[in-house]
Amino acid sequence: MEKASWKHRWMTLRKAVWGGILPILILGSIYSGAATPTESSIIASAYAIVVSLFVYKETSLKLWHKIFRETIGVTAMIMLIIASAMLFSLYLTQEQIPQQLATAMLSMPSLNVVLFFVLTAVLFLVLGTFLESSSIILITLPLLMPIMLSLDVNPIHFAVVMIVNMEIAQVTPPVGLNLFVISGITKEKLGTVFYGAVPFTIVMALCMIIIMIWPGLALWLPDTLFGKS
Repeated sequence: MEKASWKHRWMTLRKAVWGGILPILILGSIYSGAATPTESSIIASAYAIVVSLFVYKETSLKLWHKIFRETIGVTAMIMLIIASAMLFSLYLTQEQIPQQLATAMLSMPSLNVVLFFVLTAVLFLVLGTFLESSSIILITLPLLMPIMLSLDVNPIHFAVVMIVNMEIAQVTPPVGLNLFVISGITKEKLGTVFYGAVPFTIVMALCMIIIMIWPGLALWLPDTLFGKS
């Protein structure tokens, strides 16, 4: 392509500002406490509609039928996956399978902090291939909390490690919710999306290991803001 002039770059930058405001609006409203993640998504959707119609003028009212139809299709797919995962979660809970796994893994006599983190990471990764993240948290956290406190593990440190675990669970089949979302939006095969996510999954796993080894990475900011945890 022909090299862009500085004038063209500045014009493009000014045009991109409207799109750049969107992630700031989403994250800013959540982290400031002004809105919940669900409310933030509504605000962001309304903002995106206004900008696309009146600023970028990329859409028109004639396209709304197609837009709504595609949105309903992707949303229905996601809701069906979540409903199936919750149903499977109910079955596992009734059969006490996660509880048995957690009890078996964490009742080891030689359990220490390092082994605790390794075993819980394995437990979350295994459950994450079948269950939705909120189900995993609701099922396992009441079992892990007493053991975590008895080992003097910082709750914030454990929460950060658990969140990274849940992020990995979102991109691991067969119930990797983010994989289905991207597949539905891009119309790509699920296998193609999964292979594309593999490098990022490896990086997240490495980040999780680093956070396990150096708790200060997870605790520095809350300790700075609120004092020692």
